Formats: sequence, C-alpha cells, structure tokens
Amino acid sequence: EEDDANQYTWEADSIEDDADYSDEPVEQVASVGPQVVNNSANTLQRPRREVKAPQCLTMDHRQAAKNWSEARLCEDVELATAFSVEVTNIPIDIAGFDASIFEPAPDNLRVIMKMKDPRVKAAWLKAYHKELKVLVTSGTFSIEPMLEGEVAIPTMETNRVKLQSDGTLDKLKNRIVVRGDLQNKQSIEDKWSPTASFRSLKMFLAHACRLKVRVRQMDFIGAFLQAKVRSRVFIKLPAIYGELFPDIKAHCGVPVRLIKSMYGMALSGKYWYQELQEWLLENGLVQSKVIACLFWKTFEDGSKVYLLDYVDDCLYYGTNDVSLKKFETEISARFDLTLMGQAHWYLSTRIQQAENFDITIDQSRYCLSIVRRYLDTVGCANITREHTTPLPLDFIPTADDNSVDEAAALALSTEYNLDFASCVGALIYLALTRTDIIHAVNKLAKFTRRPGRCHFNALVHTLRYLRDHSYLGVCYYSDMK
Repeated sequence: EEDDANQYTWEADSIEDDADYSDEPVEQVASVGPQVVNNSANTLQRPRREVKAPQCLTMDHRQAAKNWSEARLCEDVELATAFSVEVTNIPIDIAGFDASIFEPAPDNLRVIMKMKDPRVKAAWLKAYHKELKVLVTSGTFSIEPMLEGEVAIPTMETNRVKLQSDGTLDKLKNRIVVRGDLQNKQSIEDKWSPTASFRSLKMFLAHACRLKVRVRQMDFIGAFLQAKVRSRVFIKLPAIYGELFPDIKAHCGVPVRLIKSMYGMALSGKYWYQELQEWLLENGLVQSKVIACLFWKTFEDGSKVYLLDYVDDCLYYGTNDVSLKKFETEISARFDLTLMGQAHWYLSTRIQQAENFDITIDQSRYCLSIVRRYLDTVGCANITREHTTPLPLDFIPTADDNSVDEAAALALSTEYNLDFASCVGALIYLALTRTDIIHAVNKLAKFTRRPGRCHFNALVHTLRYLRDHSYLGVCYYSDMK
C-alpha cells in the first residue's frame, strides 16, 4: 500500500512538473549539445523560481526538445554537404597521398585512355601534358625540313610512380623519350659518361660528417633537355598528342629537329655531363682525377664547397654558409633546378642527419621489397619465429652440396619458387649498407650456378633474417677521432 501511495505521489509531482514546463516562461540559452538542460537541484523539491541557465549534461531531454528547430538542422545538412563536395574535389596526385591507386604505372597512353577511374586517368594525362609542355616551351624542337638521307626517329613514353622516403606519393612522372635503339648504329663516338658509385656516396657522406656540415640536395629539372645536341637529329612525336593537347599540335605528327638533348638518345647522357662539367670548370671548381663526378671549389676565405653528381641528382655541402649561398645562386642562374634542402633520399637510400651531425644511411625500403618479391612467394613453410643470424648456425658452405647438374638446380628453383641467382644479385646491392650480411651474401654468391638444397635453405634463412631486421644501416659518427 505504501508503494502504491508513493507511486501516486510521484505521478502527481510529474504532472505538476510538466505543467511547470508548459506554463512558466523558460529563458532561452545557447546550448552546447542536444542533451544540455537545467541542472538545478531535484525537480521534486526545487522552489518556484526562474530556471537557471543549463551548465551540465543530464538525461532529461525535455529542455533540448523544446529548443529544437528545423532551420538549424537544415544549416547543418547544408554545411555537411559543402564539406563533402570540398573533400571529393581534392586532387589525388599531390605529394603525400596514397600511391597504390596509381600502381602499377601504365605502359603507354593507350592503357591510360582505357582506365575506368576518371580521376586516375586525368592525373596521368596531366603528367603527359606537363612533360610535353616543358619540351615545347624550353625550345627543345625546331620545325625544319629534313635533308636528303635524314630519318625522323620515333618516340615512346615511360611512366613512373615516384615515391617519397615514407612510401607515399611524390609525383607521377612521364617521360617522352627517343627510340635510341633505332638511331644510327654506325657512329663510333664514345658514349660513356661518369656517375656516382655507391662507394663514392659513402665516402662523400663520411667526409661531410667529419666536417660537421649538413648535406644538401639539388635536382635538375629535365636535365637532358638543358644540354645542347651536338649533331643533327630529327624526331617525330605521335599525332595523338596534338589531338589530346591542342596547344602543342604544331609539333606533333611532323618531323622536328632536336636543338636540345632528350632522354633515350644514345648520346644524351654524355651531352648532359659535358654541359654540367663545362660550367663547373669555368666557375672554378676542380674535378677529381679518381671520381670523375666529384667536384669541389675553394673560396678566397678558405671555405670549400663539394658536389657529387649522379646524372640529374646532386649532393653538395659547404663549410661556410655565405660561400654555399653564393654557389647556389650561381648554379641556379645557369640551370633550371630545385634546391631540395637537406638530403633525405639518394640512390634509393634513406639519409638521416642527426642534430650532432651524425649521418645514418639505410636501404630499408629496398630490403622490404626484396622480402616481398622473394620470401613471400617462396615454396616452403612459413616460419614466423625471429631469425637472429644471417645464416643457419650449422651451415657449411661447400661445393659438395651442389646440384649434380643445372637441370637438377632448375628443378630445385621450381620447387622453391625462387630464382637463386636473381635473389643473390639483389642482396649484393643491399649489402652496400648492410654489413651484417656481407659474409652470408659472399658465401651464397659462390653457388649461383648449381645451388643445392642446402644452399636454397640457407638463402631462405637469410631472407627471413632480413624480414626480422629490415631497418639496419650504416652510421657515420661526427665525433670519432
């Protein structure tokens, strides 16, 4: 009976409270959420007074319901729609975005025109137009009649998805290249031009570390296009380029003479090296007699600038900021280039420069690509335990374990789904910064002709070791005596 009485009392109080909400004027306050209502004391005992402004979150929804309006909801929907449109219109080919949607890179324009995703297709066409526009505006071509006996060489395109050191998109790169394989093969002119080796790169970084300076990087934009052609060469661009991009139609489908070098030519690399070398020597830099792509200059105050060249990518550093800035100004006035600041990525190698001028280099991304290419598809059991040594402890490298003939070695290669020689060749390049696997790679390389089962098992063990230790590298210390 007492419970029934309490229930009737509660119902009566509730009715009275509802009447309070409907009869008394309520102060309109700005709420910060749909559940923010009056936080005064127990509504059953509160005095008859003006309702206070809400200050906390409660489960009483009635005040929020009274303040709800259709107009505010419409504004929120319109705002959400505007944000949605804004997000979908963001370009997908800018640096830092996901690169997987562009991979694998298309082989040619025909593949691009058949793409189903209009945004990916438009991004690749944009890269094509950018490359062709650079060729035309930089004065690479000259529309001239050919002489008797001269032939116009056709062109082709190459496409590449360039990545940043963290694996995200850097840019979509298109190259219009000359079919160098169709050029006149009767020329006996030397085509050789020097480039930086990995050994010279490590020496260059170690010297910078000893001097306690920051290594910087510059990239020549369309390097080959900045070198003069020193012979008479004609090419012919496909007419389809003119149909897609009307602003360059005059240069498409007709023979044009090359005034500047282009990628793909038999002598384009040499022409560019000669152009850069001549300018560097004219401006007082000295060329190394041992490493032909290494240059340095000594200024009047004794400061020096060093430069290491690999085709269109250069590393450089200076012992004085004023001299370094002067060198950057001079070379920027002569060539079209980008000063990229401190070096982070060179020859597929990550470069990390510490605050105390220590320098660490590693090929972690290349290491992971080797693991994905060879270990993920290997035809044996997947062992997930950690491998702490590059080779099995019981492995003895001996020719006694070789396959009896090359046919038996080929059968093992098929069984393991592993190209022994190709994998060892990839590890040789990786060992340039992985001193911990030098011994293992050296021993395995001796059995590339007729590897046996023991050698295949050892190679798989090395790959598993790299899977578990992919981020090791070489560190140069600035404070070493």
